[in-house]
Amino acid sequence: MPGDLTDITPASEAFGQGGRLVNEYMCDICSRALARPQIKFHSAGAIRNAIRDGFDPWTTPGMDMPGAAPPDPSEPDPRQYQAWREMAMTDTSEWGLCPACTNAISEVRAQSQG
Repeated sequence: MPGDLTDITPASEAFGQGGRLVNEYMCDICSRALARPQIKFHSAGAIRNAIRDGFDPWTTPGMDMPGAAPPDPSEPDPRQYQAWREMAMTDTSEWGLCPACTNAISEVRAQSQG
């Protein structure tokens, strides 16, 4: 019947937090939005190990931190990294990462173990 709203999907089912479509996921490091199947989930322990091995989103080769890079990439702001590191080292949830961030973490881990 025209005007009947019973067949409309509620917004709470179609959209997740922040108004993004549910099938999109934002990388927990670089904030790049991708289709959920492109995201790989890592344990909090794996992220902490990568950080201990030297992972730094602002200085690790292969990283692209849109909107989060320091004003002068040759002079990263240590306070920015320290705040991020403190948060990351205490986080206990899984991290969903895009392919670029997953590769960067894998490279750091491989170099530290090789």
